[in-house]
Amino acid sequence: MSSEIRAGENRTFWIISNGNSYVDGVTDPSLVTTVGTGWHVNWVGADYDEYISACQNVNIMPRNNRSDVETTSGNIERISARQIRLWLIDHGFTLSQVEEAINTIEDPVVREKTLVEWEYAPYVEKTHELLLQLASILNLTEQDVNMAFIEASTL
Repeated sequence: MSSEIRAGENRTFWIISNGNSYVDGVTDPSLVTTVGTGWHVNWVGADYDEYISACQNVNIMPRNNRSDVETTSGNIERISARQIRLWLIDHGFTLSQVEEAINTIEDPVVREKTLVEWEYAPYVEKTHELLLQLASILNLTEQDVNMAFIEASTL
């Protein structure tokens, strides 16, 4: 049996599950999203910060952004790999510079782990030790990283 998510007057964010995986989405005002048979609503709401938190709780990267609305905390902890790469390019870094910075890491195990994180991780966590080391090599301060995450979250 299918069900519906009705947005009403506000944009409504949601997470559905089939028991094995989660999918997130958004329904714009006055529209309806049909949830197919075998799927159930895991979370639904109009608050963007709650939506981000709900996505993190089920370990999925939010696919929807609201660049027109600031987050209440201004504290973004996780962004997509695409977002950080676009931010780096917008701020004068090349992707080859990042790879060169990774190659300067002396410890071969840490260097390889950082390369794996850079190449394969679908998202970047602000407090991950490998990101912090890479930020340091790129001469980015903690404030720079905070601003990068806030700005990149809108890309």
